[in-house]
Amino acid sequence: TSGILHWKTIIFAGQGQVEFAGANYAPFELTPDTPWVNFTDEIVYFTNDPSIVQSFMRKFDDLWTSTSEFGNYANVSGALTRSYPTYAIDSRLNFPPDDSYRTRSTQAYGQETQAIDVLMFRITDERQSDAIIAAASRGVPVRLITDETEYRNVNRLWHSYNVDKMYNAGVQVRVDDHQGINHEKAVLLRGLGMSIFGSSNWTSPSTDSQREHNMFTTQAWMYDWPAAEMSAPRTS
Repeated sequence: TSGILHWKTIIFAGQGQVEFAGANYAPFELTPDTPWVNFTDEIVYFTNDPSIVQSFMRKFDDLWTSTSEFGNYANVSGALTRSYPTYAIDSRLNFPPDDSYRTRSTQAYGQETQAIDVLMFRITDERQSDAIIAAASRGVPVRLITDETEYRNVNRLWHSYNVDKMYNAGVQVRVDDHQGINHEKAVLLRGLGMSIFGSSNWTSPSTDSQREHNMFTTQAWMYDWPAAEMSAPRTS
């Protein structure tokens, strides 16, 4: 019902592991066609952190047993039953539309005092760009890497509008120059030591109606990982 299912996750129950990302199970999103030439920029997270794994177990079963949001496809009959206990949800996780990605992320931007780095595929939510502009206006440097094909897509005029609006407010903007696309959805808040990543774009559906999964964390290694990626030298 309403929005799309935008999750991209697998729970490996026997291994006590979960994988989630913005990456679809599609060519080039999990492995390149030609490394550093034709590929899709992604962040893909595998973890055996019990709290994260159990949170996804809980949310998956919430969706599996929903009779209002999902319907049986062909080979499901009888009662819809849970496979996992109703575990608590880890506070680092964000599951739109039950939780607002926009509210949580823009509040974090408002607390940042040093610098913001962003990798974002699609940007059509003006409240996101306005929050970034507010940070830039109080002297917080912002660097944005977005997708060139989204910027040029005539069906995504709101994307180019928001990118241009941030550019005109002093945000430094780069676009991918390889043959693939920049499909990542990641934000680094340098002063807070926070990384935000997952499946949500900066769009209204990604916070209001689509099923999404995101992580907000201040774990040092989970900040250093995308920070190193954003700072890595590129061939183009």
